[in-house]
Amino acid sequence: MPDHGLLLLGGKSSERHPFTVEDILADEGGQLVRRGEIIYAEDFANDYGNWTPVFQAGSDGASRPDIRSPLSRVKYPGGSALRIAAPGQIRGQGTATDAIVRLARPRATTGLTQGAIVSFGFYYSLFVEYLTSASGGATKRVSWDSFGAGIDNQAWDNSERAYFTALAKSDTGDVNAERWQLRGARSSASNPIQWVDVPASRGASGLVLGYNENKTNFQYGRLTARVGTNAEYLELQMGGRAIDLRGIAAVQEPIQFGADNTAANFRGGFNPFFSYKLLTDALEVICGGIYVTRLTVSYKDELDLAA
Repeated sequence: MPDHGLLLLGGKSSERHPFTVEDILADEGGQLVRRGEIIYAEDFANDYGNWTPVFQAGSDGASRPDIRSPLSRVKYPGGSALRIAAPGQIRGQGTATDAIVRLARPRATTGLTQGAIVSFGFYYSLFVEYLTSASGGATKRVSWDSFGAGIDNQAWDNSERAYFTALAKSDTGDVNAERWQLRGARSSASNPIQWVDVPASRGASGLVLGYNENKTNFQYGRLTARVGTNAEYLELQMGGRAIDLRGIAAVQEPIQFGADNTAANFRGGFNPFFSYKLLTDALEVICGGIYVTRLTVSYKDELDLAA
C-alpha cells in the first residue's frame, strides 16, 4: 500500500489527499465541499491492492479454470496501474469481465437518519488490442460495449443494500456512441437488472476519455452516493465535468442474507468495482479493457446539495 499521508479537511487543493486533487468542488460547479475519511487508497506501486476478478476473463459467470485472470499490473511513465482486460470474440469466449476489492462498510454508515455520503475516485484509461491482420475497417473501429464503476454495499444489520453503478454504454455500430446509465432498483434477485439513462440535459455526453493509438492518458473519475436506508445517487464526475445524478434512479437491491451461512451473507459488505465488456461484433479485437490507478474510497463526505 502507498503512503496515504494526512487528509486535511477543507482548505486549498494542495492540502487534500494527493489522489483527490482533481475533485470538482462546490465552489467550482460541483456538489462536493470536501471528502471525509479516506478508508482505501491504492496506486498499485507494490501489489494488486487486494483487487480480484469476480470471474475469470470471458467466463461470463461460469467456472473456467482454463481462462486466465483478467488482472495484471503495468508500468507507465510516472506510476503503475491495474490492467483489467476482457477477451475479444475471436477467442470464442465471453467478452466481459469485472474486478472488485472487498472492503467492509464503515460502521458509521449504518443507522444515520440520512445515511453517510461516500465517494469512489479513480484515474482510468481505455485500451484495445487488435489482430495484426486487422483490416482497419468498421470491425476495427467497433470495440467496447460498456464500462463502468460502482459500489455494492449492504448494512451490517442486513436492513438494506444498494448496488451503485454508473455505466458508459455504447450502441452497436461502426463507432462507439456514448450513453450513461445508472443501475436501478429491483425487488427480487430474479428480476432483470434495470438501467436508467442519465438525461442528456444533465450534460452526460462527451465524457469518455479517448484512446487514439492506445495512448495511455489517464482521466479522473468519481462516483458519489448516499448509502443507508435513503440510498441515492448524488454525483458523477468524469474529467472536468460533474454531473448531478439526484432523482434519476432508485437504487435499492435485494438483501443477500444467510442467517446460518456466512458464505451466503453479504452483511457489512462494501465492494468498489469496475466492469468492462466488448461488443460481440468487435471481430478483430484480441482484448480490450481499462487501466485504473490512484483509487480512493471515502465516507462521511460533505456536499452542498443546494448547489
